[in-house]
Amino acid sequence: MRKIIADTWPLFFGLSILMLANGLQGTLLGVRAGLEGFSVPTIGLVMSCYYIGFLSGSIMAPHLVERVGHIRVFAALASIASVTVLLHVVSDNPVLWGVFRILTGFGYAGLFVVVESWLNNAANKKTRGTLLASYMMTSYAGLIFGQYLINIANPAAVELFVITSALVSLSMVPLALIPRPAPDFEAPEIISLRQLLKLSPQGVYGVFASGMQGGAVLTIGAVYAYQIGFNTPQIANFMAFFILGGVVMQYPLGMLSDRVGRQLILTMTALVSAALAFTAFLFEGSLAGNIPAIHGAVFLIGGFSFPIYALSIAHVNDKLSSRAMTRASGKLILVNGAGAIVGPVLTTLLMVTLGNAGFFLTIAIVHAVFTLLSLWRTIVSRNVPVAEQSEFTPMPARISPVMSEMVETEDGG
Repeated sequence: MRKIIADTWPLFFGLSILMLANGLQGTLLGVRAGLEGFSVPTIGLVMSCYYIGFLSGSIMAPHLVERVGHIRVFAALASIASVTVLLHVVSDNPVLWGVFRILTGFGYAGLFVVVESWLNNAANKKTRGTLLASYMMTSYAGLIFGQYLINIANPAAVELFVITSALVSLSMVPLALIPRPAPDFEAPEIISLRQLLKLSPQGVYGVFASGMQGGAVLTIGAVYAYQIGFNTPQIANFMAFFILGGVVMQYPLGMLSDRVGRQLILTMTALVSAALAFTAFLFEGSLAGNIPAIHGAVFLIGGFSFPIYALSIAHVNDKLSSRAMTRASGKLILVNGAGAIVGPVLTTLLMVTLGNAGFFLTIAIVHAVFTLLSLWRTIVSRNVPVAEQSEFTPMPARISPVMSEMVETEDGG
């Protein structure tokens, strides 16, 4: 284990810096867009552009790495991501901001592919589980602490954009100096979405629903908090409690699904998520004026909704061989990304129509539909016996083809 730590600590150090920047940037741009006077629908469209870029990057980055290597791709895309952060302060044109968000998403996708492929190469059967858990915790910790960086300067000024840009640039340093040679890289193959839908419609929709909910929370959550009058520290706390809930509940729900069945836990988790979000929608006026209550509400909603991604991936994996799941990962990432594009747009439309409470209604609708689909599948399909399930592996809500391959290698032993 000492050797694996010595080999991989620069990867985790670089990843932690990158996730700090990612967490800060998402919240900062949501707040700054409100300060610039963007309408809520415009903010939703602009912020969802990140996922368009991320999808493109997930598809193209593996080919770039194959052609020119890990270090060059990381340096080039980190430079793009770093520069585009600063370009947001040059113009308040929402169209340009949308372009910048696409470039940012493209850059981040490539950065994740590089880090994760290197990490995958460093893993073996004995260390893969530990590395996966460490990767998940590093990703979530970076996102959570990144929220609090918004408190160190005024979002209306330029300093936070400079800090975000500097963090992205600094993330290059550990990877550039790592003594371990760059690994060979092979982009995973894919299978058709039609095949996946036939095998596991519940799992595929769970991935889509998780993308919608995650996209809504991570891009519009800060906008919602700003709209209800939260100051900068309160916005940071609001976002952190959402993410923290997902961190805390992943392991318990995952272990429970290993014991009593994935399909049942997915159905119950979606039902609880929908019920909690709908309750928050009904009592949003009271929650908005009670900070401890809204923190508790979003902690619970995040706790039951964020793990749905990993549970859904595991449910698909239960019906596929490890080798087939590796090829399916690309399609599942596209499905998740499509949901992440739709989620912010739907959220902003409901917020314009119904007021700020529309933020919670989006989450309720997404998981209510998922609950109905899950109940229908429970009736018409054969459950996978618990003994035949793969072992649950917790993972962050955002995943690249490389980390998906690593997850399935762990599951397949």
